[in-house]
Amino acid sequence: ERKPQLRHWLDRFGEVYAKCVIAATAAALVIMPLLGVPLLGAPGQRGAIYRAMGLLTTASPCALVIVPLAYVSAIASITSRGILIKGGRVLDALSRCRTIALDKTGTLTTGSLSCTRMASPQALLPAAEVDEPDGSKSEALEAGSRRDEDIQCLAAAVALSQMSSHPVSAAVVAAGHHADTSLPEVHISDFRATSGSGVTGRIGNQHVLFGSPRFAARLLGPRDSVLVQQAADHMLDSLGGTVSVFVESDQALEGGVSHPDAEASMRQSSSPSGTPDATSSSPERQAEGPGRPLIRLFAFEDVVHSRSAAALASLHSGDWSSSWLPWTRRQSRIRTLMLTGDNESTAERVAKELSIQDFAANLLPEDKLGQIERLRKEASANGSKQSGILMVGDGINDAPALAAADVGVAIAASPSEATASSADAVVLFSDGIATLPFLLKVAADTQTVFLATACKASLYSNNYLWACCHGHSTELDVTLPFHKPSEPLSASRSELEKSGQVFTNAQCWDQLF
Repeated sequence: ERKPQLRHWLDRFGEVYAKCVIAATAAALVIMPLLGVPLLGAPGQRGAIYRAMGLLTTASPCALVIVPLAYVSAIASITSRGILIKGGRVLDALSRCRTIALDKTGTLTTGSLSCTRMASPQALLPAAEVDEPDGSKSEALEAGSRRDEDIQCLAAAVALSQMSSHPVSAAVVAAGHHADTSLPEVHISDFRATSGSGVTGRIGNQHVLFGSPRFAARLLGPRDSVLVQQAADHMLDSLGGTVSVFVESDQALEGGVSHPDAEASMRQSSSPSGTPDATSSSPERQAEGPGRPLIRLFAFEDVVHSRSAAALASLHSGDWSSSWLPWTRRQSRIRTLMLTGDNESTAERVAKELSIQDFAANLLPEDKLGQIERLRKEASANGSKQSGILMVGDGINDAPALAAADVGVAIAASPSEATASSADAVVLFSDGIATLPFLLKVAADTQTVFLATACKASLYSNNYLWACCHGHSTELDVTLPFHKPSEPLSASRSELEKSGQVFTNAQCWDQLF
């Protein structure tokens, strides 16, 4: 199933060719006695059987069997660079790809996010923009004025993040480790992760959520959702990067979706009866309003990988191709598209920095899948042979898109099971997309080496057979009855010689890299 298409063609050709050689040998064995050649021969004279074996040895397709060594050498060369691929068919598909869809975090960027700020919406927005439920205005809270609340929120966010493998979660855990005070121990129950959005859980009777501003609306009413979005926009304008939201509320969830009457009940009720917790009785909670959710926004900063720009420049210009012909270089130019779940402003900044013309932001995993399907339809409409779609991602959020693309490449030192099973190639210990030009070059050159080696093998077989039949070979004496007899041992020696040359030609591929 994972054999390259050219290998399937070679198998079919070899099967037909071998049958023809056997048929020709049988025909020679029958015809030569009719032309006066003894079947077994006589002293000083080779018989028909001996001559037929010379024909069989000379025309055998041994060299063709060695041709697929080009794929073996290519895969070995790729593996030495820390790239694992699922068979030679991936190389065939890669050679047809001229459109690449790229995830942002961990693919174009380092993926090592750092938390730059944590603040409440009231600390971010001017007092005039913060409306109370009764229509009055509240003064903006100063950043860090409710340190106990910040510590409680950070501890809960860290507890949620420790159960997730997302880069944002790793940044929150790191922020907790570097906090200037010890965090209280928090136990999370009913943990649930929503791919591409965030995570939810429970701390006692309180529901907690950590994820995108849009995802946070599941625990917020309309007013608080607008407040969070305004605060997130303000944080993005001032700091850039990525913004995630932590929410703690007594609001109940059903399958991750809030009750229709959640906001009304949230305004009318306070924390559940029992032992009061710090978050529900704190001054900041009271300032936010009785029964109102506790909200904190986290800003994260990511850095574009140092080698991403050079790799993309090579892809855009076609310099990755080993061909020196100008028109071939033009055909090798790659179209790139960035797909990210981050906000529009962050995506635009990264796309501009890396000279990526097309990008789509605020995407969920199913949205990325839709983008890949759209690209495939556009490529099919063009009718070009080089219309393959390559998807490059690093996380489980990219798994559907990786599986839907013609070739999926996962960039991760230790990819998740879902990501590894969805991808056709896994790049280990690599500098982001820096190896993509090399991977495309190997795939394209493998096709050239394979075809050249196959032609060389066929040419050798035909030349030796022609020399055998016309008496122009010093090693292979002629097979036909009106020439000198063929020597099977000499034929075997020459067959090994031509096979060795083909073997060397295919094996030299490994020396190119």
